[in-house]
Amino acid sequence: MKVPSALHFWAREKWASPSSHFHTSLIAVFIPIFFMPGVIGLLFHEFAVVVGLAIEVSAFVSLTLVPLLASRFLTTEPEHVQHNWLIRALERGFDATGRLYARTLDLALGHRNTGVAGGAVDGGCHRVVGQCDSHRLLPARNVRRDYGQYRGWK
Repeated sequence: MKVPSALHFWAREKWASPSSHFHTSLIAVFIPIFFMPGVIGLLFHEFAVVVGLAIEVSAFVSLTLVPLLASRFLTTEPEHVQHNWLIRALERGFDATGRLYARTLDLALGHRNTGVAGGAVDGGCHRVVGQCDSHRLLPARNVRRDYGQYRGWK
């Protein structure tokens, strides 16, 4: 398959890929922050707008501009081309990373029950720690309970 036609195929498939769902989920996370009431809402309103717009721009670039530029700059090359030492070293590193990923994925899929049990134990530990009142980001004497504002250290 030629590079431009392969990139057109990739661009069509990209719209339904996890990448577009990931961007949509990220934007959906910041919508409640945009509508938060009170002082906290005032503080985080601009943050939610800026991060949401940055995610939208990133999604637009990854779904449109990247395939366009890749179709212009990527070319097919003959099989017999000898690359320099850096390209060969990078290719060996990429291949080793792929093999390591395949081995760890096979290991994880081979021990599914252990993974599920570990996740349940981890979730239970987080629940227990989350219910403890002994850990706080700020000591109780520095938080005004009536407004929920930080007063500073005494």
